[in-house]
Amino acid sequence: MWQEIVREPSFAYDDSKIYCEATSFLMVGKNLKYILGLLNSIPAVFFFKVFYAGGGLGEDGYRYKKAFLEQLLLPPITSQNQSIAQKTEGLVDKILPLNQSEDYLENKEKQAQVKEYEKEIDQLVYKLYDLTPEEIEIIERGGL
Repeated sequence: MWQEIVREPSFAYDDSKIYCEATSFLMVGKNLKYILGLLNSIPAVFFFKVFYAGGGLGEDGYRYKKAFLEQLLLPPITSQNQSIAQKTEGLVDKILPLNQSEDYLENKEKQAQVKEYEKEIDQLVYKLYDLTPEEIEIIERGGL
């Protein structure tokens, strides 16, 4: 699931069969946890904002329009990167119960653990895109 108008990525995994409200969308298919990890990662957010978002909304908002999102190049799972994909999915599996827990918003330890897992996913995504240290630095600075 994702919201169209955001300040930061808000892709979420849902298996409870809930309905979406206006300007929210559902994605179905295979490898959804892998895709979730990628779409919420710093490199994928950077690529989307710079190359696909079609302009920002005000100072810091942007739109994850379906037409733009479909153009974002996500690395397919291959025999060469399958272990990275599995590690990404494993980290997503660790994040989901933490940020779905009732006390997540008040629990600084859980929030910190999620941030650590997210950083690990970012590093895996950098490998998937085969980025150089210089390219990673540009992405982490947030601009060209």
